[in-house]
Amino acid sequence: MPPNGSKAFWAAAVDLVAARDCVGCGGPGTLWCSRCSRRLSGEPRVTEPTPRPAGFPDCWSVAAYDGSVREVLSAFKDRGQRPLLAPLSRALARAVTAAMESPPTPESPCLLVPAPSSPAAVRRRGVDTMALLAHRVGTELTRVGVDVVVVNPLVITRLVVDQSGLGAAPRWRNVVGSMSVDQASLDELGSPSARDGSRPNMVVLVDDVVTTGATLTEAVRALRAVGVLQIRAATIAATRRRGAHADV
Repeated sequence: MPPNGSKAFWAAAVDLVAARDCVGCGGPGTLWCSRCSRRLSGEPRVTEPTPRPAGFPDCWSVAAYDGSVREVLSAFKDRGQRPLLAPLSRALARAVTAAMESPPTPESPCLLVPAPSSPAAVRRRGVDTMALLAHRVGTELTRVGVDVVVVNPLVITRLVVDQSGLGAAPRWRNVVGSMSVDQASLDELGSPSARDGSRPNMVVLVDDVVTTGATLTEAVRALRAVGVLQIRAATIAATRRRGAHADV
């Protein structure tokens, strides 16, 4: 039980108990209605920012980041609506499956790596929402026989702020050079091959939204610095940008 006076906790509790309207469209009767849920049920598509940053990984997303999708992610991350974990993790699991280059095996599982949240965001929300999503996705995929392992090797090594509300240039300044791999997590990424020193496991980075691509590109840089070469990405949503898939 959080300490008395935890405004974030009690606000989330009141929202959850009192919820009678859909967080996506405001319709009555349910927290997340069937009409809005269709926004998260599309086929995953390759998405990328425009322009595509150097080092940005191939990325799959299931929805456009607008309307009800924006609202459901905000309700889950910032208003503590944890029942929304189920539809969001199902959507992300489909994107992860699409991102896999080949079927993983028990000997060579796919490693799911969540994008790290800033310490300030974790304190404000009371939980690392991306780690929570990644572990739920890992559980769901394992349940249906997909060989995945969730690892959390990425750490933020300098002060960053929450990316929400930042423009393109500030996003890049905020995250560039901000991540590294926790040395204690190197074994989880697989032993380097004798041939070229690379780590052979396929890694799928997972995040909730891709906008400018700054976060995923920085995560790729940090992973490649320790020899991880096979990196793809999966997100729930992608911002509509000129030249990108507008119908995601």
